[in-house]
Amino acid sequence: MSTFNTLRTQIVGLENKTESLLGQYSKLEAEPQPSESENELRHQIEVSLSTTEQALSKLNSILEIDISLPSSKLSQLSRLKDNYNSHAQAFQRMTAQIEADRNRHNLLYNLQLDLTAHKNRVQQIDTQDYALDELMRADNANSLADRLLQLAYATRDELYHQRQILAGTQSTMLNALQHVPGINVLISRINTRRKRDTVVLATIISICIILLLFFL
Repeated sequence: MSTFNTLRTQIVGLENKTESLLGQYSKLEAEPQPSESENELRHQIEVSLSTTEQALSKLNSILEIDISLPSSKLSQLSRLKDNYNSHAQAFQRMTAQIEADRNRHNLLYNLQLDLTAHKNRVQQIDTQDYALDELMRADNANSLADRLLQLAYATRDELYHQRQILAGTQSTMLNALQHVPGINVLISRINTRRKRDTVVLATIISICIILLLFFL
C-alpha cells in the first residue's frame, strides 16, 4: 500500500474516532466546574484533531511533491480537509456552548447565593433593630422609675426638713414662753376670758331659744 493510501486510511480512522468522541461530548451537561471525565474527553478530541491535522499536512506534502498522482487524490484530500474542518468547528461550537451553559448556571447559582445572603443580612438587621428597640424601651422604663424614685426621695427629704423647721419653731416658742416673764399668766388669762365669753354666748343663745319656744 502506498504512503498516500496509508495516510488516508489513518485519517479516516481518526475521523471516525473524532465523530464518536464528539457524539459523547455533545451529551455532556454543563456543571459548575469541569469534571474529570469532561477534561479527559476534551483532551482526547484535541489529540485526535491534532493527529488528523498532522496527517493531512503530510498527505498534502506528498501531493505537492508527486504531481503525477491522479486528480482523484486531490478530491480525496479536499474531502478529508472538509471533514477535519467540520469536526474542528463542531468541537469549538460544542465547547463554547458548554462554557456558556456553565457561566449561566454559575451566574444563577451566585445570584441565588447573593439573594440568600441578602435575606440573611436583612433578617439579622431586623433582629438587631428589635433588640435595640427592646433595649431602648427598657432604658426608658428604668429612667422613668429612677425619676419617680428621685421625686419620692426629694419629697421625703422636704417633708423631713419641714418637720424639723416646725419642731424648731415649736421649741423656740416654748423657750420664749419660759423666758418671757408673765407670758404664761397672760396666756392663762386669755384662755379664761375665752371660756367666759363662750359661756356668756351660750347662755344668751339658750335664753333666745326659750323665748322663741314660749311665744310660739
